[in-house]
Amino acid sequence: YLEKALHLGPADGEIQAAISALEQRPVESDPLRKGWLTSLGEESPLGMALSENRLLITTESGLVQALDRASGMGLWQVRLPPLTSGPATEGGLVITGGQDGTLTALNAVDGSFLWRFPTGGPVYAAAALDGEQVFCASSDGTLYALNTRDGTLRWKYKTGGALHASPLAAGGAVYFGSKDTRIYSLDARTGEPRWQYGFATRGPVESRPVL
Repeated sequence: YLEKALHLGPADGEIQAAISALEQRPVESDPLRKGWLTSLGEESPLGMALSENRLLITTESGLVQALDRASGMGLWQVRLPPLTSGPATEGGLVITGGQDGTLTALNAVDGSFLWRFPTGGPVYAAAALDGEQVFCASSDGTLYALNTRDGTLRWKYKTGGALHASPLAAGGAVYFGSKDTRIYSLDARTGEPRWQYGFATRGPVESRPVL
């Protein structure tokens, strides 16, 4: 999102210097220019995601905020218990994970509450949405597949270590890594393993797979 500049930390000298550099660039000849500026005060952001004309932001303190993509104007904000993951969005939903292990879904248009699902540990990774399903990786070592509509459980798969990175849903499968040193591939509809024992690596897997 290079054509916009979002001011996330007023006291961060590097951010201030980067914004100043953007302001000094010639607008006519340089596409990397500041579009708008806003401040989250003392909030510590966890991540951002785009939903149509909205920029969605989550913070550690539990703030979920939607800004207008073109102007940076605040559209709505909701206060949840402390959060540990960035937002994920698709189909008018925004989903985020909390320190208490809860996955919460809000309406991306107005921030209204939709559903909540409890896991057994803090959710540090953004969820993956794939049509009718949401995939949530929890630090309890379990990948959860939920119904997008109401957050009810479809299936779950337990690994031997904590899950700290977002899963990848593609081609009817869901891929994810675990701190048990393995990468897993499951059938997205049933949760059945596509690789019998997972793919063993030489250390904890704490990044999102890429196809």
